[in-house]
Amino acid sequence: MSPERVLQVVGHLNCYRAYSPNDRMLVAQDIYYGTKDGRRLPCRKLLLALIAVNGGAVEGIKALIKEGMDDGCLPLFVISQAGWNLTCRKGGHRHPTIDSILTRLSKREIFTQYCRGLTTPYIHWKENGPHYHYVMHGGGPLPAHALSERYAEGSYGRVYKVEVSPRDRNFNPEKPINTFALKMLKREDDNEDSNPAETHANEFDLEVRAHLFAESRARRRPEIADTRTKAHLLQILATFEVYHFGHPRSDPTYYMLFEWADGDLKTFWRTQRHDPRNLSNCGWMIEQFHGLAKANNCVHIERSLILRLQRSPTRSHMCSSLGDIKPSNVLFVPGRGPGARDRLIMSDFGMRMQPDPRERRVATTYEAPELEMRDPAAITLKADIFSLGCVYLEYITWLLMGHAGLSTFEAARTEVDRSGYRMDTFFESGARNGEVPRLKKGVVEWIKKLKQQPHCHQVIDDLLKLVERDMLDPNYRTRIDSERLVIELGTIWTRWKDSDDPQAFSKLQQILTRPIPCDHIVGVGLQGMGLPEQGSYNDWSGYKMPPTPEEHKRNYVDPLASIISAHPTTAFALIIEPFTLSGFIKQSGKNLSMAEAVYHASIPYALKSLGNLPNAILYLDAGHGGLLGWAEILPHAASNISAAYKAAGSPPQFRGLAINIYNYNSWNLSPGEFTTTRETPRNYAQNEQSYLRLLRTRLQQLGMPNNGIMDTSRNGIYGLRAEWDHWCNVNGAGLGRFPGPNPQSGEQLDAYIWAKGPGYSDGSSDSPIEVYRKYCGGPDAHTPSPERGEWFQEYFETLVREANPPIRV
Repeated sequence: MSPERVLQVVGHLNCYRAYSPNDRMLVAQDIYYGTKDGRRLPCRKLLLALIAVNGGAVEGIKALIKEGMDDGCLPLFVISQAGWNLTCRKGGHRHPTIDSILTRLSKREIFTQYCRGLTTPYIHWKENGPHYHYVMHGGGPLPAHALSERYAEGSYGRVYKVEVSPRDRNFNPEKPINTFALKMLKREDDNEDSNPAETHANEFDLEVRAHLFAESRARRRPEIADTRTKAHLLQILATFEVYHFGHPRSDPTYYMLFEWADGDLKTFWRTQRHDPRNLSNCGWMIEQFHGLAKANNCVHIERSLILRLQRSPTRSHMCSSLGDIKPSNVLFVPGRGPGARDRLIMSDFGMRMQPDPRERRVATTYEAPELEMRDPAAITLKADIFSLGCVYLEYITWLLMGHAGLSTFEAARTEVDRSGYRMDTFFESGARNGEVPRLKKGVVEWIKKLKQQPHCHQVIDDLLKLVERDMLDPNYRTRIDSERLVIELGTIWTRWKDSDDPQAFSKLQQILTRPIPCDHIVGVGLQGMGLPEQGSYNDWSGYKMPPTPEEHKRNYVDPLASIISAHPTTAFALIIEPFTLSGFIKQSGKNLSMAEAVYHASIPYALKSLGNLPNAILYLDAGHGGLLGWAEILPHAASNISAAYKAAGSPPQFRGLAINIYNYNSWNLSPGEFTTTRETPRNYAQNEQSYLRLLRTRLQQLGMPNNGIMDTSRNGIYGLRAEWDHWCNVNGAGLGRFPGPNPQSGEQLDAYIWAKGPGYSDGSSDSPIEVYRKYCGGPDAHTPSPERGEWFQEYFETLVREANPPIRV
C-alpha cells in the first residue's frame, strides 16, 4: 500500500470527514510512516487488516490509533482463556476497542489471519553479510511454502523441501528454481533437571553457532580459495523462532533455511556412473575430499570453543555427541550457471550436550570405536575424523568398483556379534569389555583389494594410505586431527594439480589430438619428485614423501616416454623436475642424505629414457641464481648435474639447463636486484645471465652440454622483493619477454619460455602448510591469493598491465 493509497482511504473514512485536506494528509503520513518523534510505529498493516475484514471495521482505525495500537502490536491473537478476545503480542495485554469493533468470532479469526500474513518476514540475506533471525508470533506463517507433505527425518530435525517466492527474499531473484530446504529442529528433553524450552533453545543456538562460526571462519581466512572452503559448508540463509500461542514465554519451534541440494552421497552413488578411467573424476574426488576436510576443520574450531564454554565445573560429566558424518549428510550440489562447479557439502552440524556418551546420535555404521567407551573424556572431535574416513573409503570404493562394490564392501565388513546382532561397523566391537579396538579384518582386506584394482592410480593409493593409517586409526589418541588432515589432503591435492599424476598425461594427449605444425615445439615439464619446495628446504612437514624410483619410473617417466614415442613427427622440449635439484641441495642432515639418494636414483633414469628419443630435447632444472649461485653451493650443484647426466649414459638429446622456472629473476639487470645486501660477495649470480655463465663454465670443465632456456613468465618488473626467497605471487610483477628463440646466439641461451601460464597462483596466502602462509601471505605477495595452481584473475591482470615489454593490442 503506497502513501497515496493510504491518503485515498483516509479521505473516504467518515471518522476523518471533518478533517481538512491538510490534516487528512498528516494523518495519512502518520499511518504510513509513524510519528516523527518515533513514539508510534506505522499503522498501515493494521489498516490493511481492517479493510480485509469488511463490514465497516476500517472505520475503527482512528479509535484504535488513539488507544495506542500500531503495527508493532500485530499479530493479535484470539485467546480462549481470555474469553476469545483479541490479545496484543506486546506482553499479552488487550485493546478493548478492537473487540468492540470485531464483535463476532469469525471476524476476529479473519482479522488475525490477515495479521499473520501481513507480518510474514521478508528474508534478507547477503553474501558475507549479517545473519538475520526472525521471531514470529501466532504460529507464523513462515515465508516458505512446502512443496510436499513428505520430509526427510534427520538426527536433529526434519527437513522439508519448500519454495520461497522471489517477492519474499532479496537474494537470487533471477534464479529459475526457488526451492530451498527448511529444517525444523526436534524438541528433546536431554535430562530431567533441564527446562525443556531452555534445552530446546540451547540446542538451536549450538547448531546455528556451528553453521555461522564455521562459515565466518572460512570467510575470514584471507584467500580466494576460501570461497571454495565455504562452498563445502551448508550455508544457512535465515533462522526463525515461531511462537504458537501468542505469548513470548511459550516454547517456540525453531527453523533454519538452507540452500537445496539435489541429493546426498547415497543418491549420488546410486544415480551417477562411475568411471575410474576418466582422470577428471579422480581429480574432482580429491578436490572434494580436501574441501570437506577444510569445512570439517572450520566446524571443529567452533566446537572446541563451545565445549570450553559448556564444560563448567557443575557440568563436568557432560560430553559432546559431535557431528553426524555419514553419506546421507554429505550433500551433492550440481553447478548451476556460468562458472559454477559441482560440489559436495557437509550438513547437519547439530551438537548435543548429553550426560552419557551412550546416548549418542552418530550413525552406527560410521561411528568411531571410542563411542562405545563409558569414559566421556575419550569422546573427542577426532571421532568425526574416523567417520569421515569411512565416508572417504566408501567413495573410493564407488569410484573404482561402482555401486555394486559398495554392497560387496558392506557384506565384507558386516559381522554377527556375541549377542547375535549383525554389526555393520568398520571396527571390531569390544571396547566396553576392555579390549583394544581394531579395524575389522574385512575392512583391512578390502583396502588391499582396492589397491589392486587396475585403475588405482598412485594418488588413490596415497589416499587409501592416509585413510587407513591416519583417519581409521582405532586409537583416538594417535588418530590424525582435523588440522593435520587438511594439510595432508592439501599436499595430495596440490601434487595432483601440479601435474604430479597421470592426469597430466591425459591433458597432454588431448593436446596431441590436434595437428601440431612442423615448426612448433610442444613444451612439457616433468615434475613428479615431490621434494620440498623453495622456502622450505629444512622442513619436510606438510609435504608428501617423494615417490620411490620404481614409482617415479612407472607413474611419470614411462608414460611420458610412451606418448613422445607415439608421436615421432612432433618435436618436444622437456624440462626435467623443476625445484628438485635446489630442493635437495638446500637440505641438511638426514634430509640431505635422503633427498640426494632420491635424486640420483630417479633423475638418471628419466634422462636416459627421455634423452634417447630423437624427437625430444631435454633441459634439466637448475633452479636460479638466488638459490644455487652462492659460492659455496654452485660447485655442489654443478657436480650433481654432471653426475646425473653421466649416470644416464650421456644421452644425445640432453641439451642443457632450465633456469628461473616459475621465478622472478632478471636476465641481465646490472647491477643486480640484490647487489646492496651484505651477502652479495658470496653470490656473483645477481642475474640469470651471470648465473648461467658461472654454471656453464663448471659444466664445460665436467664435459657436458650446457645450453639453457629461461622462464620469463613473470620477471618483467624488478626491485619488488626484499629477498631472493620471496617467490610467491610477488606483488606488482609483470610478464617478461615473450616466448621465443633468443636473438643473441652467443649467450648460449636457446630460448625464453613461459613455463607457468600467467594467471595461475603460486600458492595460497592462508594455506595450512606453513611455507605457503609465510611467503604467499608475506608483505611482498599479492593477497589474498588462491591455492597453488588455481586461476588468480587479479594477478593475471597485474601481470598483463605491468608487462615489460608492454603488450600491445
